[in-house]
Amino acid sequence: MKKLLILLVSLSPLSAFSTVNVEWVEPEKYRDPWAISVESAKSREMTLNSLETYIKRAAGRHVDEGETLTLRVTELDLAGRFDYSRGPELADVRIVRSADFARIAFDYTLTNAEGEVLKEGSERLTHMLLVPLSLPNRNEQAPYVRALIHDWVNTKLD
Repeated sequence: MKKLLILLVSLSPLSAFSTVNVEWVEPEKYRDPWAISVESAKSREMTLNSLETYIKRAAGRHVDEGETLTLRVTELDLAGRFDYSRGPELADVRIVRSADFARIAFDYTLTNAEGEVLKEGSERLTHMLLVPLSLPNRNEQAPYVRALIHDWVNTKLD
């Protein structure tokens, strides 16, 4: 039974993520990283864990076996704000207006199995919500930041 479990774990899609590393640099200084209206370390951690899983999944599809992609995230600002004046039942609803921008800034390095740098750089991605973005799932955490990551991965890593 243990051998079967080890085999299943090694075949799981999560093993493909091992080539992507995400480092959150001073996340306590990020402008707006909270998953819910409570501005706490736990709320921030919920957002960062969700984004890290997404980044690893999205970028992992573009990183070849033996390569390692490392992202050092230095800034994060989710689109919108929580509006406490709407009452407790709507306190955890993020209000997004066209003047709100989603931002993420990071340094990245892509290396091969020998540690040679294949690509590197710094990115500062901004989604200006001047035109509403059609999102497949508005219940996701940080959908506009996810859209930025999706576009970057598909243009820079291909």
